Amino acid sequence: MTSKPPPAVGEPAPELMDQGRGKPSPDTLLLALVESRTDPADALCVGGMAVDQEAAQRAGLRYAHAAWGYGAPTEPLPLILQEPAQLVDLVRENLAKGSA
Repeated sequence: MTSKPPPAVGEPAPELMDQGRGKPSPDTLLLALVESRTDPADALCVGGMAVDQEAAQRAGLRYAHAAWGYGAPTEPLPLILQEPAQLVDLVRENLAKGSA
């Protein structure tokens, strides 16, 4: 039996996208956490629409808003990333601290 490698960072796992209810339900986010064996406290959801922010909130995840996305964040205002390089910096900082 062979196992498929996980998707690259930032790519959705196709088999997860068809399961559960659509956003703002947290189903897909929660399933991704279970499948990746990731503690929600160690995760960060990045999205570009208010529905992404709501799904992250419902899943108990920290949220960062990608300003290059399709919409504006809602209250309470999350961390707002103005460009993708800021996301790369954020990941590097967290890896250096020993958390994701």
